[in-house]
Amino acid sequence: MDNVNTKGLSAVTASITDYQLITAKLARVIVAFTGRQTREELSETLAKQMSYMGTPVANSFRMLKAGVAVGYVRANQELRSVEDKEIKAGYTVMASNILMSNDDSTLWEVKTGASGTFLARKGQEDLGDLVEACVNRRADVPRLNQVVSANVAAPREFVAYAAASGDMDYGFALKASKDGTRLKVVSSTTGRAEVIEATQVASAIPRDAVAIPRATHQRILASGISRDDVNQQVEYYNRLYSYDPAYLSEVIRQVEDTAAL
Repeated sequence: MDNVNTKGLSAVTASITDYQLITAKLARVIVAFTGRQTREELSETLAKQMSYMGTPVANSFRMLKAGVAVGYVRANQELRSVEDKEIKAGYTVMASNILMSNDDSTLWEVKTGASGTFLARKGQEDLGDLVEACVNRRADVPRLNQVVSANVAAPREFVAYAAASGDMDYGFALKASKDGTRLKVVSSTTGRAEVIEATQVASAIPRDAVAIPRATHQRILASGISRDDVNQQVEYYNRLYSYDPAYLSEVIRQVEDTAAL
């Protein structure tokens, strides 16, 4: 085997340097990393640090500077695939669909999916405790209170945001609160107008950069719906999402291409 000269090479690392809880299961974080890592490798490194009880939200991270990114992590609910005989041997029934593990007294909810019966752990610790245990603050990395949130005050901007569910969602902004801390957006997932915190916004694309195809716009107008009417804006964007899914997919792809992780 040829000798490999490792002089000057540094170990590949990644760590959470600061965080802010958005909900009990979702947090905004700053991560610092070294070495050349793919998105998959970086995600795996961070998830491992959180003992796989937490995971980075895919496509939510944006670079702040070389080796530093801001994004979101969410709690992972621990699941167990079990057979009936395993339930009988290893768990005590506490209620109709609640079991207690005979090994460690943890509680589990019985659920049924396409692959059969599985257990979902109940009463897991909040994400804050989990992330706090992983934080490695560094003086050379900015804190979250020094990071300017995306400016999404202008209506019709297209935003990418971490939903309370822990997944990324996308949609057009309707309006921002006067103090700039909240934003109303029409979710492309639910079709509803949702009020989110500014801290949930991962990125925003100016409306000039996401021009709606003229033919689609005219088709919506022909149906009697106008985005200029504040009472029809939600319906306008819902029709846009359903009339032109290819356009929506392309805009989302452009947003995801800007993500570091």
